[in-house]
Amino acid sequence: MLNWENCKNNYYNDFISNARINNVIIFGASSAGINALHHLKSIGIEVIFFCDNDNKKWGNKLFEVEIISPKELLNRKGDSIILIASDYHREIRKQLIELKVKDIYYFSKFGLFDNILYDSQYIWNNTERIGELFTILADEKSKKAVENILKYRLNCKVNYLDEIYYNEPIFKKEFINLNNFETFVDAGAYDGDTILEIIKDTNGMFDKIYAFEPDERNYEKLVKVVDICGYKNQIEVLKLGLYDSNKVVNFNSNLTNSSIDKDGTQQIEVARCDEVLKDKKVTYIKMDIEGAEFKALKGSENIILKQKPKLAICIYHTPTDLWELPLYIKKLLPDYKIYIRQNTNEIVDTVCYAII
Repeated sequence: MLNWENCKNNYYNDFISNARINNVIIFGASSAGINALHHLKSIGIEVIFFCDNDNKKWGNKLFEVEIISPKELLNRKGDSIILIASDYHREIRKQLIELKVKDIYYFSKFGLFDNILYDSQYIWNNTERIGELFTILADEKSKKAVENILKYRLNCKVNYLDEIYYNEPIFKKEFINLNNFETFVDAGAYDGDTILEIIKDTNGMFDKIYAFEPDERNYEKLVKVVDICGYKNQIEVLKLGLYDSNKVVNFNSNLTNSSIDKDGTQQIEVARCDEVLKDKKVTYIKMDIEGAEFKALKGSENIILKQKPKLAICIYHTPTDLWELPLYIKKLLPDYKIYIRQNTNEIVDTVCYAII
């Protein structure tokens, strides 16, 4: 069980305290750096430079802040602290350490400065539910994953995620045995990335894939991938989102994280999996649908109860998904064994697996 006393937000608070005393240089003159800049400005902290490894950016300005080279950083750092804001933070951190640069901080690009996952009140208000989650987890790796994810949300130290991530396809884990007759439901099929992984890993030995993708642009990419993958007859692409009812909903299209949104500017069709795939064999359901997982699970209850498929459900899109979705699945079908794995070393791609 998690030791809550060790979960104070010391790392972030330490950064903010130092940033108020010393100036800040942001390493990474792209979108993550811009997010960091806006956040720091909003709380009265000055950023004196951006630094970047891209020599095409040197000498330019980003939101009126000059972009300098790593070499120039050594000459102009002074007492400033460095905030790394980049996908390549591990490489940059190593680079800066080799240059003997000190006072280096890094926070996940996925939103310390604009993501409600980091609102600690969601955790402190749900300690009992989180305690329940620990009691249903099937192995120590799952418990370690939950503990480190919570510590990261509260403390923001990246090494918590480094300790628990496994660079594997979302559908494949050591406790999952695939046979040659699997029927997959790929909810949030995106551009076919998971489909291609399934084909590669199974050598095409599967019965069927039902690929659900409501986003118009992603759907078009998905259809093209399926057309040329060599297994078109085994894959059915549906321009639908999965939900707990059949209706039309508002939607925001953003390619990698398109989502249902009451204020969305587009509309899509959503439907219950129980109805779309009624009387169809289903042995494996994967869901990565930007916060609609709970609704989609509700709309799949009959299939789950009747066929007991393997589940791989993303549990990172809302602050409470980490514990509420596994607890819901276990309550729905107590025979399930519940596992949790972290599939990247960022705050995203936390997945709950349920198997019989």
